[in-house]
Amino acid sequence: MRILMLVLFAIPAACSSGSPVAAGPEPPLQRQAEAGPDAPYHRQFDFRFSNWGDAEATVAANEPGGLELSHVGGGKATKDSFGIATAVLKFTGGISDTVTVYYEFRGGVLVAGSYFFDHSVPASRMDTIRAELARRYGAFTLVNGYATWTPGVTVITVFPHDTESGISISYRDTRVPAGRAAEDDYNDLPPRVVVGE
Repeated sequence: MRILMLVLFAIPAACSSGSPVAAGPEPPLQRQAEAGPDAPYHRQFDFRFSNWGDAEATVAANEPGGLELSHVGGGKATKDSFGIATAVLKFTGGISDTVTVYYEFRGGVLVAGSYFFDHSVPASRMDTIRAELARRYGAFTLVNGYATWTPGVTVITVFPHDTESGISISYRDTRVPAGRAAEDDYNDLPPRVVVGE
């Protein structure tokens, strides 16, 4: 009985201290960014509990529920991969949603991440998400019709619910061009002309 009472009091207390959009256990101490250990998660990390440029192994260690990694082309030779996890996002007012967390790695390091909501989450949740992100990052701007924030080196975009997919929130390192693989840099080299003798 004492254990049950302890659990009933300890779980709500632990859950109330988490971040609404990056809910989960405390991140490892080595991942505390220069913002300091008492700063909110969104001031310490670029996406969830990791920063742009973190290696796959670091991101996997920081993801509370574990991370399932898959490499593009089936092997590590490409150095491009993605990771998938499941998380619960908690918002003010007691609203919470289970989401799929997607990590994108290029050259073996983190460059982007997204939260994908289930299609069953109502389209009206957009208001809750925008309000939470506005509380954290200020007013949004419309870029191609989508609510977008640009704190530091991160661009955050909220994509609405449509007939094929649920709401999604995309985080991306602004220093990395979108949609490019690490190997694409080779194609940026100037053309070479070989002249026979």
